[in-house]
Amino acid sequence: MKHLLHYFPNHPREEECYIRLAGYREEEEIDELIYRTVGRIPGSEFLFRGNRGKRYEKKLRTSRVSHINDRYMHPLDIAIRDRKQKEQEARKY
Repeated sequence: MKHLLHYFPNHPREEECYIRLAGYREEEEIDELIYRTVGRIPGSEFLFRGNRGKRYEKKLRTSRVSHINDRYMHPLDIAIRDRKQKEQEARKY
């Protein structure tokens, strides 16, 4: 993935083409590959425009983030996740 980001900056369709050639067919498989390998960093921000970004934010809000490595999460996404956790803890009391 890092090579694809290097050779095809700001060209998500080209990257998806090569990812599909590697055997990833479903959108969720491609999403998980991106989350797992590069995450949401400034260099990969263009990959999170459109539907993928909406799915990513929805996944963060529904607490199904087990496959997303915190090290690669965008600071705003970490803040959203932390705020949600604090709200859930406040509801317990």
